[in-house]
Amino acid sequence: AVEERITKKGLKPGYTAIMAVPNLSGRYINKFAQSKIRLDSIIKTDGWKGYSGLSKKGFNHDIIITGGGKAAGELFPWVHVVIGNLKRFLLGTHHHVGKKHIDGYIAEYVYRLNRRFHEEDLFDHLLMACLLVTPKSNKQLKK
Repeated sequence: AVEERITKKGLKPGYTAIMAVPNLSGRYINKFAQSKIRLDSIIKTDGWKGYSGLSKKGFNHDIIITGGGKAAGELFPWVHVVIGNLKRFLLGTHHHVGKKHIDGYIAEYVYRLNRRFHEEDLFDHLLMACLLVTPKSNKQLKK
């Protein structure tokens, strides 16, 4: 999910939320939306059937039928940019990502992405994150 912000230069991306899911069923989409998106948000999606339950969960859901391909990229450009950059980050930085650690890699990417405009506070945020996260043992990190 990518928040869209209207600026003087046009539509720009705001905060982003990403979660690894086993499949794109409505169950996982609803779980993600409920945990990451405010109810007063307007959620714009394509016509994928997995999104159909969002309105029932209380979200303002705007369905835009794209037909897929290039049209989807034009209607949802920042979602495509964020996903493309995540793929590049995973392949370019880590080269291989296993299922056991995918959530951690995604969390790192989202953390960096959401703080890209807060460089002056970066050290304070990083220090707070270090203090709040429980360290993992070497055994926990190994496959």
